[in-house]
Amino acid sequence: MEYRQRKSRIFRYKRQVINSNHKIRRILFVAEDVTLAHVTRPLVLANSLDRSRYEIYFATGKDSRYLVESFGNHFYTIPTLSSTKFLDRLAKGKPVYTLDELKISVQADLDLLMKLSPDLVAGDFRLSLGISSELLGIPYAALSNAHWSPYATAPFPLPEHPLVNIFGVGISHFFFKMLRPAFFKYHAAAFNALRRTYGLRPVRDLREVYTYGNWSLYLDLPCLAPTSNLPDNHLYLGPVLWSPNVSFPDWWNKVAPDKPIIYVTLGSSGNITVMDTILEVLGEMPVTAMVASAGRFDTGQLSKNIFLEKFLPGVEASKRASLVICSGGSATTYQALACGTPIIGLPSNADQYLTMEAIVREEAGLLIRSGKVTKVKIKRAIEDIFENEDYQKAASRLGEEMLQYDAPARFSAFVDTINENA
Repeated sequence: MEYRQRKSRIFRYKRQVINSNHKIRRILFVAEDVTLAHVTRPLVLANSLDRSRYEIYFATGKDSRYLVESFGNHFYTIPTLSSTKFLDRLAKGKPVYTLDELKISVQADLDLLMKLSPDLVAGDFRLSLGISSELLGIPYAALSNAHWSPYATAPFPLPEHPLVNIFGVGISHFFFKMLRPAFFKYHAAAFNALRRTYGLRPVRDLREVYTYGNWSLYLDLPCLAPTSNLPDNHLYLGPVLWSPNVSFPDWWNKVAPDKPIIYVTLGSSGNITVMDTILEVLGEMPVTAMVASAGRFDTGQLSKNIFLEKFLPGVEASKRASLVICSGGSATTYQALACGTPIIGLPSNADQYLTMEAIVREEAGLLIRSGKVTKVKIKRAIEDIFENEDYQKAASRLGEEMLQYDAPARFSAFVDTINENA
């Protein structure tokens, strides 16, 4: 009975939407609160829009409420997957969401969408919107990285996985490459099962799950996340840069200018177990290290050349540094490249590997598997970056290319185009 009543409500709402004017006035941004990047990317896009022209609403999990307080009564808390559960499943190679979790998310979406009646919804890793928005006939723009596109052309790397520790990288990569199509279909099973429940056609695999919508908007540079034969509803916006609104620490202007500066952050999703090794290496080298913990670790006595803060203004830190050491995720790597700063990436999940391998192909940085980090490898990579100026030149070239992609301006133009064609 409950399901039939819900379908009846959906049908009535969808009929109202179809009969209404689709000029964009009210926009809802929805972020899955699993990593900081998935919240801050739509936040930057939302804050870039003219609020005299649009009613802007934002919905995400309770843990990121502090980031969106400026939205006041235009902010809504929704159930999202916990970051801990998300990262644990990625590390074990499990599907990110269970069927029951997707059901809860879809129902929360439906309740919010019918309450707000947005003219457009934009979501970052809110996979359930690939079902709920279609059920209600609400235009949906999926924000994602282009390396997840069904039209992506870059080879898919082997992420950290328990099997790597058993069989090694070479054998594991051989079987991963052979089994990847089945793996991608398996990870789309819950999404497709729920779509069938609602009478919607299934998608092909995980890549369509991540990018499914009326539009797929890619937050990348085409050269780092290339695609081919993109349909008209798949667009590159470009990288979205965000830094926490924090004051410079007391030591900021006391950093010795006579030594190379290294900015270190593993963000909210990097493999934090490698941090002790990084700090030990940096403490023994003639460098100055600025380290952002994101509140994920505490240390004892640090070497005098290491400065630690919970958060640092990432763009300013990258601009000041000669090298950035990070997890390889797109949020920090694009900050570094925007400042022409080369990168050492220590990826663990597929997203980080996809981004970091592209940067290595462009010769703007080096990659060390986070599961294979040693003091020797870290030290050797740092020395290699400092001894070869080609890394900095390549990073600067990519930074110049980023100037051609103003993501907030492109998103605003995208909304304008929808209005012109309505």
